[in-house]
Amino acid sequence: SVEYNYVSYDDLNWKTPEDQIRLFTLNVTQNSSYEGDLPEIRFSIEWNGIKVHDVYVIKNLSAGITNSDFFNSNYSGLDPLLDELKSMIIDTGKLPDGNYILEFVIVKSGYGNESNYEQHMLSNTATFTLTVKSPNPITLVSPGNPLGASPILINDLNPYFIWVSNVDNYTFKLWEENTSTTSEDQLETITPYYKTDMSGTNFEYPANAPALKYGKTYAWQIVSEIKTSLGNDTIELKSRIYHFKLSNATTAIYSFDILEKYIKDFNPNGGEEFLKLLKEGYEINQTAVDKIIDEISKGKKITEITVE
Repeated sequence: SVEYNYVSYDDLNWKTPEDQIRLFTLNVTQNSSYEGDLPEIRFSIEWNGIKVHDVYVIKNLSAGITNSDFFNSNYSGLDPLLDELKSMIIDTGKLPDGNYILEFVIVKSGYGNESNYEQHMLSNTATFTLTVKSPNPITLVSPGNPLGASPILINDLNPYFIWVSNVDNYTFKLWEENTSTTSEDQLETITPYYKTDMSGTNFEYPANAPALKYGKTYAWQIVSEIKTSLGNDTIELKSRIYHFKLSNATTAIYSFDILEKYIKDFNPNGGEEFLKLLKEGYEINQTAVDKIIDEISKGKKITEITVE
């Protein structure tokens, strides 16, 4: 599963495991009789090439075992990784991004830490992968300007909307502006003129949606409800609100305008030089520009623009 990263140090403090958030529960089912000392669970965790393991003695087969049972100060075998994670959480305030691969297997008593533990396995190996990534802010690219600035004039009745982020699912909201809706807070209390869910970071206003009209000003926003690594919690990630005005007396926004706005918002290397050359009349290949715009619309971050 993908969990978006809003984890603080206190959420995973292995010195107080009872206060940890619940990430998983391991359930053990006994299918045959077992005689001998209480069996052990050899458990390992791997992140960023660091793999560590320790042993947990099963006290009650009928009770679910959670991450707080495994990740606490009693298990020194995990220290090399937990110390690394702890320092990064303290520095950044969050759990480092990446894949956390956890493996669990039941073995006979006394063999959990042995190199030949596989010869004494009493169960299958259960694997749990937690993928953590930090959600990037949703930044609108085109069309429009932020509320408070003059709306951009466009003449396309089916505009192409572009934004940048790394989350998986979005909700597109469009409002028809009037003189009484002058702030983002006011607009967000009004039922949108059009609303739809989608994936991806671009969207062409569909022909079967409520028609847009010349002379009207419209505002739009992108919102995402994302699951976080804090149990089953969700948070709302949302962009600023941009607005534009439809006019049949102006030309549509071209890809050069979109690229210029992207450069001003995200400042890639070479971007200022590119804009300077444009103002000086330098001819840029349209195909090359369209290729960059296509990458932006797919959510790729452009870090450098080179003019040859």
